[in-house]
Amino acid sequence: RHISNSIRDTVAVRDQHRCTFVGVSGHRCSETSGLQLDHIKPFSFVGEHSEENLRLLCRQHNLYMFAQTLDP
Repeated sequence: RHISNSIRDTVAVRDQHRCTFVGVSGHRCSETSGLQLDHIKPFSFVGEHSEENLRLLCRQHNLYMFAQTLDP
């Protein structure tokens, strides 16, 4: 599961080094520390390690998005 440094850097710059989660109110999370790369289409469902399929999420929102995939 290796994601190259160049892809990591590109995603971080694109996402402005902050969590990309946008709540129902339309406000984007302002967290800038402890960010994690998240696969939009999960790796376990053949999601690629591409810039288009990756985003930055803080730990809390990464766990939240994961839980959403488990809830039918």
